[in-house]
Amino acid sequence: MKLKMKLNQKMLLYILTTTILIYIAAFGYVSFSSKRMATEDVEQIADSYAREYANLIKSGIDIDVYITRTLAQAALSYDKLPNNKWEEIYIDMQKNILLYNPQFLCVATSWELNAIDTAWDKPYGRKLTGWYRENGEIKFLQKPLNTEGDTQGSNYLEMKISGQQRVIDPEFYSYSGKKEDAVINSNVSVPIMKSNKFVGLAGADNDLGRFQDIIEKIHPFKESYSFLLANNGCFVAHPNIKYVGEFINKTNPELFKTVDVIKKIQKGQNFSLIFADKETHKKSYVSFASVNIKNISTPWSIGIVVPLDIIVQKANKSFFISMIIGLIGLLILSFVIWIIAKNITHPLINTTILLKDLALGKVSKSKKLNIFSKDEIGEMAQSLNTLTDGLHRTADFANEIGKGNLDAEFNPLSDEDIIGNSLLNMRDNLKQADRDEKSRKEEEEKNKWITHGIAKFGDVLRQDNDNLEKFTFNIIKNLVNYIDANQGALFVINDEDKKNIKYEINAAIAYDRHRLINKTFNIAEGLIGRCAFEKQSIYMIDIPDDYVNITSGLGGGNPRSLLVVPAKFNDAVYGVIELVSFKELEKYQIEFIEKVSDNIASTISTVKINEQTATLLEQFQKQSEELSSQEEEMRQNLEEMQATQEEAAKRGAEMTGILDAIKSISFVAEYDMDGRLIDINDKFLNILGVSHEQVIGKQQGAYSIGDEKQEENPKQFWDDLRAGINKQKMQHIKVVDKDMWISEEYMPIFDIDGMPYKILNIAFDVTDSKRVKELEEKLKKHEGNV
Repeated sequence: MKLKMKLNQKMLLYILTTTILIYIAAFGYVSFSSKRMATEDVEQIADSYAREYANLIKSGIDIDVYITRTLAQAALSYDKLPNNKWEEIYIDMQKNILLYNPQFLCVATSWELNAIDTAWDKPYGRKLTGWYRENGEIKFLQKPLNTEGDTQGSNYLEMKISGQQRVIDPEFYSYSGKKEDAVINSNVSVPIMKSNKFVGLAGADNDLGRFQDIIEKIHPFKESYSFLLANNGCFVAHPNIKYVGEFINKTNPELFKTVDVIKKIQKGQNFSLIFADKETHKKSYVSFASVNIKNISTPWSIGIVVPLDIIVQKANKSFFISMIIGLIGLLILSFVIWIIAKNITHPLINTTILLKDLALGKVSKSKKLNIFSKDEIGEMAQSLNTLTDGLHRTADFANEIGKGNLDAEFNPLSDEDIIGNSLLNMRDNLKQADRDEKSRKEEEEKNKWITHGIAKFGDVLRQDNDNLEKFTFNIIKNLVNYIDANQGALFVINDEDKKNIKYEINAAIAYDRHRLINKTFNIAEGLIGRCAFEKQSIYMIDIPDDYVNITSGLGGGNPRSLLVVPAKFNDAVYGVIELVSFKELEKYQIEFIEKVSDNIASTISTVKINEQTATLLEQFQKQSEELSSQEEEMRQNLEEMQATQEEAAKRGAEMTGILDAIKSISFVAEYDMDGRLIDINDKFLNILGVSHEQVIGKQQGAYSIGDEKQEENPKQFWDDLRAGINKQKMQHIKVVDKDMWISEEYMPIFDIDGMPYKILNIAFDVTDSKRVKELEEKLKKHEGNV
């Protein structure tokens, strides 16, 4: 028989049983590992302390090295000033460094004599200058060293050869020479390298006693202590002052049984070991942390010593505390599980009741879960309350839709709310159907309006189509009224001059009053000309203030919209319609006007053709009457012309004979009004020795050698001829073996209007008379000289 247990009883049984088993297993594991973990914790803490204080000590030594390095870098400018001036500045600089850095016992620089003294040519010998402290007083130091040769194995010689910086191993030193004044100190030395050549060494002696205070304060655990070692294993600081200056391999030889401590220090390694104290025989854990200084190859090390019995004591204490805390935790856990079980089962009971009601379709705002916890139970209760509210709002929304309220607001429970989103889609579809019905009715009204308008203008276009002015006025009047515009104008093409086509205003309407406006536009001029040129409608709602103004009984104002439409027929623009309104035009109204404009263009074309035909018929009738009256005059004129022609023919024959006679005895040529040769007789060609084709088009005077007396310039000469004045000219011509002087007569020839159209040139050979005249002049001149 199975026991029927409630949910909270099951939770207490299963969870507590599992928890106790886990606790027993964990307690057993902790009992075996807590000591090891405690030991590791202490070791890690000791290691961490060692590294932390190593960095602290490193920062102190880094400052000393940085100052010394800066001093060495400043020394590189020693050759920029005279030696005495530079030495004065540099010595003062060293004094200030010693004055403001109390950790320094001495600041001094060794200069290679061959670098500062041009007379010194030996590779050894140096000059030491600087300052040192003695009994609180700063004293000057200057002396020559190594003038007989560098000391072999000395730190100075090694740095001189290697060029590397060093922190010299510590030692006790007294500047007064008294043993009681001796302090443990170390020297930081930085070579002065000029173009990779050793010229000196900057150094500072440091009082290492400042690290003693730091070491004495390091006690991470009870009975623990620390010490500071130099690179060679010398104690720099130790709680037991007698160890300071001693070497660790002598004071603690037991450390070197398994590990070479000094070697690891010199390698800059962090390490740890366990050793037995030679006096107390107690084992201790020692953590060494390296003190590595940048660009210095001699690292130091700090050590922290922790007795092992302290570590074990701490581990036992941790184990006991863990056991007590575990038992207390088990009791607290049992109580918490009981509370949790109660808090879970009670809301679940209420939730089950509410879900049963919802399953039956019972939705009520009053039936909600009063659970306010911030856990999953609270989230479940909140979700169920939200579902209840959502179902209630969904029911209200569905009722509103059923009543026809399509604007009712509704927010679904989420994007995944199927019922809510389905209701929203149903509402949107119903609203869309309503909008579609309204749109269909609006479209139907627009189409009816357009159909009615086309039929109306079909009647209008059949009226007054024998009078263009009345026709256009009737068109623009009805168009303005039909679209409820305020002003309108119709411009009609004027193509009488095919090279200058214009669009002239034929009719204008403003508030149903006929306004005659004399206005003309060329192609591409203004909006009218642009519309005609582009053959495209122009619709504007941003109209310049000075373009047009609508005036009424209430005053004047700028229009809201302007429409310019080309009236096209067979791709030709016969007119342009301009409409102005206080309101914006709808798209269907613009499309209607564009459709009607094509019919207007067709009718304008027909009207213009009819008017032109009527005009031509009237002109033809008048011309027929004039021709019949002129026939008799023409017959009489023909008889007179026959007699005149006979007389002219007779005179022409005489003139031809005279001209032939002139050509036979003289040189004859003809020129156009620009002085270019257009005809020449054979006699003239023979004299020049050229063919007719070679000279046609030549400029007058082309064969003159230019030694004649110039009575006037050529421009004035031809201006007179063009004015109808006869001119004379003497030319000297040389062609091949012919040297001639000719006298020329230039005579304008006139057309029937009395205007000169060519120049006749008649010339005679006067070479003989010219030469006789020249001979006579020479004889007269000769007689005068005699």
